[in-house]
Amino acid sequence: MHNLNQSSKKRIKNDVISGARLYKKYLVPNEFLVITEDGDSVVVCFHKEDFAHLAGVRNVFSDLDFYNHCALGTLTEENIKTEQHYDFGTIRKKIIRIKKINKIIYANADTNLVLVNLHTHTRDFPIAIESPEDKMVVAFIGDDFHARSLRNNNQTNADEKKNIIAIFSREKRSEDKYEQLVYIKDYEYLKNIYTKFDEVISVNILKEYDEHNLK
Repeated sequence: MHNLNQSSKKRIKNDVISGARLYKKYLVPNEFLVITEDGDSVVVCFHKEDFAHLAGVRNVFSDLDFYNHCALGTLTEENIKTEQHYDFGTIRKKIIRIKKINKIIYANADTNLVLVNLHTHTRDFPIAIESPEDKMVVAFIGDDFHARSLRNNNQTNADEKKNIIAIFSREKRSEDKYEQLVYIKDYEYLKNIYTKFDEVISVNILKEYDEHNLK
């Protein structure tokens, strides 16, 4: 175990508050359809209850209460436990990643990769997304593929790595078609290779994309 001083707690507090607010704004409300170069796709999501585990900071709250206090900005140094599993340097690196976790979905995905069956020293994950530019990997578990692990991208031993060609979003647990375009690499290639295109993606996206490219 490692002990944190008050100064370290303050820095951690400020960073997890910033990270939680981005997590709340960009990730929690939606689910994301990620389509890869071979025409396969996976739907991933981000739950409030997983934020604490992704941040990796021992605290006095339940996972959901920790997230809520961070998102509201009411977390205090006293809420962060002095004894931590990791030293401050390790926690700091993890917190830096939590402050930009939204980039796993919303950054330019040209270099981002879907990892199939990611193997780590603690467990295997069926799906993960790697951002080489931000040097991080978010791994997903469960029937709904929710984010559960945030790692440095030096742990990318996977059975397969695929380039991302498009990402769409919709409100979480919605049965409607995907109506928000997050990223697209090649419109014509996507339409040709993704067989479920008309079934799951709203025609409004196509109209908006066509209008934008005609200007």
